[in-house]
Amino acid sequence: MSIFDQLRKLISAQWGVPEDQITPQSYLKDDLNADPLSIADLIASIGEKFKVGIPPEESSHFQTVEDILNFLSDQVTEEVYEGN
Repeated sequence: MSIFDQLRKLISAQWGVPEDQITPQSYLKDDLNADPLSIADLIASIGEKFKVGIPPEESSHFQTVEDILNFLSDQVTEEVYEGN
């Protein structure tokens, strides 16, 4: 399963958004109706799921799903997310 598919499943489970409505271009606040607390919870879950630390200065720049994907692609090895 791709990193995007894993992330989409996580967002869908936490925020109750149908997976087919989550695209890389989706804005966390505007399109997915996330508030700052739900984004913080998602960041914590992403850290656990993908075994990465996400510094606040990085996560404060996350506005779209693609922003998260770009960060994860630089941090996560294929073995970490392929096995989950």
